[in-house]
Formats: sequence, structure tokens, C-alpha cells
Amino acid sequence: MIRQKLDDYLDGALAAGERAEVEHLIATDPATARLLERMKAERAFRSAVFAGYEPTERESRELAASMLAACHDTPAGRIGIWIRRSVGVAAAVGILAGTFALGRYSAPQAKTIARIEPSEAPASPTVFVLYNDESGEPQMKEFTSIDDALVFQKQASDHHGEAVAVASTFDAEHPGSF
Repeated sequence: MIRQKLDDYLDGALAAGERAEVEHLIATDPATARLLERMKAERAFRSAVFAGYEPTERESRELAASMLAACHDTPAGRIGIWIRRSVGVAAAVGILAGTFALGRYSAPQAKTIARIEPSEAPASPTVFVLYNDESGEPQMKEFTSIDDALVFQKQASDHHGEAVAVASTFDAEHPGSF
């Protein structure tokens, strides 16, 4: 941290108050004073090295010409347009795929309606039709004839939404146990 302050001091980049603090530190701390002298010597050496090399006029012209040729040879404008277009297409495809996936994930799942065919029914079953009434409340109706149950199931499905007919030894006391 002190080295940075000394660099700023040598560059003349410190405010008056900070400059006074650094000068006080240099006057009271011999290690800081030696560091400052070494930094001044390093700066003088670098200046001498850089001053010793100055490109000739021919070197300067050749460098400028090669840099301009490199700039003209690169079709940066065309590449930039295609990169922007490609990124735009990729973003549109990503948004479309994300929307599709979100729709598939959030779509309501289709409910399976159990249908009882007369040929699959036992000899004398008890058939229950589960349906929702006009107010949307779940209801259950019991039939002894599978044909009557299927007719009622169709009517209930047409008027009240999905209806399910179940032939079983359904336990009316425990509705989830058929």
C-alpha cells in the first residue's frame, strides 16, 4: 500500500493533504525514504531505456501500413452481423423450446375414465356411478343393472362432465377402497 502511495506521489496524483502525509512519512521513516529513492532510480532507468529506442521513420511507416492492412483484410462488419443474427435465432429457438416445455409441464393431465363393458361385468354386480352434480359436488349413484349404470353414466357425462362407472364390491363407508 505504501508503494502505491509513493507511486502516486511521484506521479503528482495526490491531493494536498495526502501529499503532506506522504512527505511527513518520508521525513520520519528511513525505510520509506530508501524505498522512495529506489523507486526514483528505477523510473530514471526505465526512462533512459525507452529514450534510447526511438523507431526510425521507416519503421513507423511500415508498422502503420501493416496495421491498416490488417484492419482492411478482416471483414469484421460482416462477421459481426452474422454473429448477431445467429445469437438472435438461438435466443428465439430457446424461448420457443422453453415455452413448449413449460406448456407441457403445466398442462392439466388427462383423466382416465373407466368404462365397464357388459361382457366384462360379473353376473349380478353392484355398479356405482361417480359424477359431479350441477353445483360441482361429487355424487355417487348405485345401480343393480350395468345397462342402467352405463346409460346414466353417459347422461351424467353429457350434462355434468366426466362420470365414472365402477362395478365392484365398493365399500360405501370407505369411498377410496374399491
